[in-house]
Amino acid sequence: GMCPEYQVALCNAVGANLHFNVPHNANDLSDEDYEFFLRDAFTRIRDGSPAVPGVNGGQPFAPLAPHLSLTVEFSNETWNVGFPVRAWLRARALANGLTLEQQIAAEVRRVFAVGGEGFSGPHAARLRRYVGGCLGDASFLRNVLAALAPDVQVDAAGPACYFGPRPADIERWLLNAEGGVSCPNCPTPEAVIESARSRIQDLDPKLLEHQLIVQSYVNPDGSYPHFELYEAGASFAAGFQPWGKPASQAQRLPAMYDLYVLDFVRALMESGVDIVNWYSFMTEGNQGSAGPFGHWERMDQTITLPVPDVYIDEGVPKAAAIYRLPPRRTP
Repeated sequence: GMCPEYQVALCNAVGANLHFNVPHNANDLSDEDYEFFLRDAFTRIRDGSPAVPGVNGGQPFAPLAPHLSLTVEFSNETWNVGFPVRAWLRARALANGLTLEQQIAAEVRRVFAVGGEGFSGPHAARLRRYVGGCLGDASFLRNVLAALAPDVQVDAAGPACYFGPRPADIERWLLNAEGGVSCPNCPTPEAVIESARSRIQDLDPKLLEHQLIVQSYVNPDGSYPHFELYEAGASFAAGFQPWGKPASQAQRLPAMYDLYVLDFVRALMESGVDIVNWYSFMTEGNQGSAGPFGHWERMDQTITLPVPDVYIDEGVPKAAAIYRLPPRRTP
């Protein structure tokens, strides 16, 4: 992955706080060596790094700016069976006689402790501790937090949250389709958006369940974690299916702006979400193997700032929606 120095440099350049996913012990280092690795990473984020010839113009790397915070999270999507960390955790849990969630909690506890050592004293207020969950299985986050309690500070927790077309609609679109040759029932880009809009309401009970789980965790100092989504946004994940082309075209329609502003963000606010980390500000410029993500098709696209109340079609409706948000909560 990207080294901490580059992540810090990006955050300093754009004035963003750093959400740092700490790698799991993939090389099976000793506990001592892994904790040394953690301390070194946190030190470089806090203090910067010396100059390296041929890198960064030969200049030292600056530390994370003092007004920016560091959110630390152990690995990424530890619930995801498609990620190597899941198999690694399963093996560790079996060897230690623990459940998967108990093993995750043990790893989280260690990472938080080492992070607290690095960001202590005058830096303590800048450190945020995050625990990620799975939107489709609320028991995962519940069990991890239960294994952490009662002496571990958790500043934020929550799942990712994406929206996309309804499965029943996708099945209908693919009826009688023949690879990339013909697709008699494929949707228009407008139909893709409308299907996604109708599915957003299905997110409400899942989000509310996670909100209750997060709010039920009491920190040692008596506070409660923020309900925070580590990723969120549109997921028209068509892969190379025939409806992938209209899914990509839908990304640039002005209706995507309304879908975000009027539907998705409203649903998040009504579910008590405090913070959203939008995924992401980069995307492939075509259909791709997974489908279109992100908020810009190309990084050289521009939008009018400040974004006006009524979206002016400039081909980047999602990016404009993100700049326009968040709306203010009414009392």
